[in-house]
Amino acid sequence: MSSHLKNISTIQKLPFSFANRFKLVFSYNQQNEKVLYYVEPLTIEKLVEVHRVIQVRFTLHKLNQKEFDTKLMQIYQKNAFEARRLMEDISLDKNDFFL
Repeated sequence: MSSHLKNISTIQKLPFSFANRFKLVFSYNQQNEKVLYYVEPLTIEKLVEVHRVIQVRFTLHKLNQKEFDTKLMQIYQKNAFEARRLMEDISLDKNDFFL
C-alpha cells in the first residue's frame, strides 16, 4: 500500500461527530502536508486524543468558526461522495458478474 493511500485511510479514522464536537479536522494543505485545523480553545487533551487516533505528525492551523464549518463540510462531503461512488462501482461490478 502506498504511503499516500495509507494517509487517506488514516484521515478517515477521525469520526465526524468527534471532529464536529471538538472543532478539529484533519486534512492536507495545498503543499500536501498533514494539518490539523482547529477552532480555539485547543487543549492538550484534544491533541493527545487526535494523536492517539491519527498516529502521524501534523501541523496546526487555527480557523475561525465559519472557516472551520466550511472545511469540515468540504472534507466529510468529499468522503461521503467517494464512499457512495465506490458502492455504485461495486454494484455495477456485481451486476456484470451475474450477466
